[in-house]
Amino acid sequence: MKPSTPELEKDPLENPLAGHETWYRRLFKCHRDAAYLLAQDGSLIDANPSACNTLGRSRQDLLSLNIKDVDFNYDEAGFLSFWSGRPDEEMRIFESRHIRADGTIFPVEIIAIPFIEQGRRFVYGFARDMTLQKQAEKALKQSKNDLAALIHASPESALLVDTEGRIILCNAMVPQRLGLGVRDMVGRSVFDYMPPETATLRRNHIAEVVRTGEPLHFKDSLGDRFYSHYLYPVMDDFKQVTRIAIFGHDITEFKRAEQSLQGDNDLLASVQEAQSLFISGREPKEVYENLIRILVRHTKSELGFLHEVQYDPEGAPCLVSLAISDPALDDIALLHLNRAPVFEGRTVIAKKDAKDDADTDIPLNHPRLNRYMGIPLYFRNEIMGVAGVTNRLDEYTETLAESMKPWAQACAAMIWAGRMVRQQKETEKRVLQLQKAESLGRMAGAVAHHFNNMMAVVMGNLELARSDLPRESRTYKNLFRAEKAGWRAADMSLLMLTYLGQQQGKPKPLDLSKITRDCLEKIHAQLRKELTLELNLLPQGPVIQADPAQMEQALNALVTNAWESMDEYPDGRVKVCVGIRPASSIGQEHRFPVDWQSPDPSFACLSITDTGKGLDEVMIGGIFDPFFTDKFTGRGLGLPVTLGIVKAHGGCITLESKPGKGSTFSIFLPLSPAAIGKKSPDLYQGVI
Repeated sequence: MKPSTPELEKDPLENPLAGHETWYRRLFKCHRDAAYLLAQDGSLIDANPSACNTLGRSRQDLLSLNIKDVDFNYDEAGFLSFWSGRPDEEMRIFESRHIRADGTIFPVEIIAIPFIEQGRRFVYGFARDMTLQKQAEKALKQSKNDLAALIHASPESALLVDTEGRIILCNAMVPQRLGLGVRDMVGRSVFDYMPPETATLRRNHIAEVVRTGEPLHFKDSLGDRFYSHYLYPVMDDFKQVTRIAIFGHDITEFKRAEQSLQGDNDLLASVQEAQSLFISGREPKEVYENLIRILVRHTKSELGFLHEVQYDPEGAPCLVSLAISDPALDDIALLHLNRAPVFEGRTVIAKKDAKDDADTDIPLNHPRLNRYMGIPLYFRNEIMGVAGVTNRLDEYTETLAESMKPWAQACAAMIWAGRMVRQQKETEKRVLQLQKAESLGRMAGAVAHHFNNMMAVVMGNLELARSDLPRESRTYKNLFRAEKAGWRAADMSLLMLTYLGQQQGKPKPLDLSKITRDCLEKIHAQLRKELTLELNLLPQGPVIQADPAQMEQALNALVTNAWESMDEYPDGRVKVCVGIRPASSIGQEHRFPVDWQSPDPSFACLSITDTGKGLDEVMIGGIFDPFFTDKFTGRGLGLPVTLGIVKAHGGCITLESKPGKGSTFSIFLPLSPAAIGKKSPDLYQGVI
């Protein structure tokens, strides 16, 4: 049994601390940590009140125990190693776990000081309860783990830097964007990864946060990416900024969406402006040029064009240019671009190397067409036109084409509306021509019939008066001249009736090529020698049912009109062609009479082309009106009579002419029943 404390006090050998009683007791009683005195065998010689409280035992109970009963991690070999080497008063610090009386185990930090007194070995031990500290450390570690998980889980960049911009820590997103590792960046300056001008701005931002102690938010771009940055100051206990947390949010997609939305708004505003121009009655050319400027600007292209889709008489689609953004993109280049199958109703996106030598049909002085996007313009399930752009710096995409839908729909609607306006104007013009023709017909018919009746009376009386006079008398000769003029006046009334189509003549089967050739041989003698008359005739046929005299009269009127149109052109050329044409090839524009309908699938065609001064729309509108002429007074029945002859034979006349470009008159006459179904012979060509 161990001696009690009084016994230790009486026996200096048993109590080596007897000489230090005062400070020893004060130390034991006042120290807030558990304090022990251990013998070499580990038995407890003494313990202070804090040890009793910490272990939940009385002092007497503790002094009956060994250190192995208190220390959960007791290691005898380790305990004995205290005296290896020079153990005298060599302090050692380590962590362990102690056991309370109720069996609970708690962490402690132990300070152990071995010493030798009077040849005996002892250990001072101080054990500090580390339960709260360990809990705090665990909580701090968990907090750090939570914070690290939160930071690294962020899809955006997060950094912590000092006031000089050196990286203290960063999440994985930062080095990932730079293609580096986290360890490669920690300790480096954040400015090392920026262009010089950007680094200067960032230094200013960090300096502002350090100076003001306030957070800072700004947006900028780096390369082709856009970012939103947040800088938050981290302060010490003295309210001084020691760290700066930087969060960077990639807003590129948002920015592009914003720009796209703004672009869409601008596009809609531009389309509305173009619609306003159209509604206000501006010239179609101005409206369509405005539309193509919108297309080129919105797609960031270099060149663009806008075509209307029309159909020829046989129903095949063809393109009519409405607007071109650059004159350099002429018909040759447009032909190249229109190879894309936009008529199939789908957007076509193509990429072509600017160095591709396959574009041999485009002249060297033309811009190279390295990228292309073709957009079909649909309205009410019908293709109205085709738009195309080329030479964009970036690739054309389906998304870009999709964004052009409002433009395409508005453009197609305006093309459709323009077509309706043209058709309405054409209909109004035809109605006006019909009304005018009807009015002129009634007037001319009435005048001709009344004139004939009156002339019959005049000429009858002239003949009776002349019969009572001798032929040698002066009066007889005067009456004869008056009677002859009366017959010419009667012929004029017959021409008026012919214009009205009321003179049928004596039709019979005629070879149109033969009668044309015979008639032109007679006319050629009257032509100026400097004029050239070209013939493209069939050796035989086509055969028509017509009056020979009237056909010669019509041909003579057309050829005469052609050479008279070239009075100011000394080297003029008249071309006469005869052939067979399908009814589908007969255009409706500038066709006379305007109410003519095609009853047969094919017609004989006689066309006369001159290189004269041509006609404007006003002249074309009145060219077949009686006595309408730009020549001297007294003319103006040749073409109206020709129209009457053609109308009386069930045919029509078409006119193609532009000022300064000459004119082409084409007569279409029904084929004789005997000629229908026969193959046309080879064409005869020659120059008279």
